[in-house]
Amino acid sequence: MALLENAQNEININEKKIAEILESAEGNKDIPARIPELKTEIDDLKQKVEISTKKWNDQKQEIKTIIEQKQKELERTLKQKGVIEKKGREGSCPVCERALRDEFDKVIEGFKRNIDEINQEINKLQLECEAMKPMPAELEQNKTLLEIKEREFENLNKIQGQFEEKIKIFEKIKLEITQKNENKAKIEESLKNIPSGFDKELFDKLKAKFSELKGKYEEGLALKAKITDKDNLKTQLQSTVENLDISKTKQKELEEKLMELNFSEETFKKAEEAVNTAQKASTEAKYEVIKAEGDLKEAQSILSRIIEDEKAFKERQELVAGKQKELNYLSELDRFLVDFIETLNNKARPELSEYASRFLSELTDGRYSILELNDKYEICLYDDGEIKPVISGGEEDIANLCIRLAISQLIAQRSGKTLSLLILDEVFGSLDENRRNNVVSLLYSLTNNFDQVILITHIDDIKENIDNIIKVEYDEELGCSFVSGSLNNLSDSPIESR
Repeated sequence: MALLENAQNEININEKKIAEILESAEGNKDIPARIPELKTEIDDLKQKVEISTKKWNDQKQEIKTIIEQKQKELERTLKQKGVIEKKGREGSCPVCERALRDEFDKVIEGFKRNIDEINQEINKLQLECEAMKPMPAELEQNKTLLEIKEREFENLNKIQGQFEEKIKIFEKIKLEITQKNENKAKIEESLKNIPSGFDKELFDKLKAKFSELKGKYEEGLALKAKITDKDNLKTQLQSTVENLDISKTKQKELEEKLMELNFSEETFKKAEEAVNTAQKASTEAKYEVIKAEGDLKEAQSILSRIIEDEKAFKERQELVAGKQKELNYLSELDRFLVDFIETLNNKARPELSEYASRFLSELTDGRYSILELNDKYEICLYDDGEIKPVISGGEEDIANLCIRLAISQLIAQRSGKTLSLLILDEVFGSLDENRRNNVVSLLYSLTNNFDQVILITHIDDIKENIDNIIKVEYDEELGCSFVSGSLNNLSDSPIESR
């Protein structure tokens, strides 16, 4: 009956645990469905935070980059202004490289305006950059919400893990209940099979007597094992005594043989020393052999390198000889080309001088009519039949223009056909109005040799004498250039100004 009561108590305890687990499961039944939903919300928030953070950082970096560009532009402008102020009114224009003179104050004022505008832009950008430092409200809100969601996700995962552990315990308890119910049924069945007239008191006495006899039986088994061990020890002792007798007999036989050999301890030590000395000498000899073999290998390696170096030296000698032969050929070719170019220059120089003289006469209204090039292709102007010792800046510009036009004219005539295009860049810099008009008139006279003539200039006074005008202006705020002006019939007009 006691066994039956114990089994029923254990069943009741396990059923109570199951009830507690089921109650806990009822309170957390929404967690499995909530976890994937929360994971999706967290992923969406992470993406939003990442996009917003990148956009915020990109905007800040963009402003910083523009500030750096503006600061570099300011440094360049200040440097240019300083250079022009240092050179003074006789300094050259940074665009056309002509003397500024009356335009000096205007150029400096333009630099000052440009510097003020750049400083204002930098200050504005720095304020924008400062305003961008705090984290945007939407980004901050999303980051806070993300932290809340992540903590909730972590808590739910922890609860779900604990619940799954309880489920495992639940299954284990269910199995135990099933086993205990089966055990309970067996006990009940056994109780039913007990015959009538069962004396429980007599049963308990017999059970106690059985336990006492069982203890004595186990003691007897232990004594029997010890007796067996004693027999084994006797056998081992007898075997050891026999082995000892055999060892003594062998020792006696060895001593008798040693006496027969007339063994001497001193002789043995001398022999041992001789053996050790011989072994030492042998070891040293082996070491010397190994060392000699190493030296031989090193010598062979050095010899191989010397042979390879000799081979490479011969190859380099052959290469040098070939290069020397090539150098001699190129030197001879260079000498021939120099002579050839000098011959061509000597033949072309008089013709270039003739063309340049004609252009010079037209541009100066006959003031100068002779322009010659010496052997070094230096310009020589003649005034009243004598070489003019000093040439002013304006006269030098006219002479250079005449040489450029003469070269173009010579190329056009020798090619046997008209050239499609002639481009002249900033040729009016130091010329007065009359000579600028003469240049335009001269260029019109060259239209038989050139289909189209393009002038690049910042001088506005020549607009009335030009067929087509294309104006290019740079917008510093937008960072790009704009083209304006008449672009009609460009292919029909010989002269354009840009």
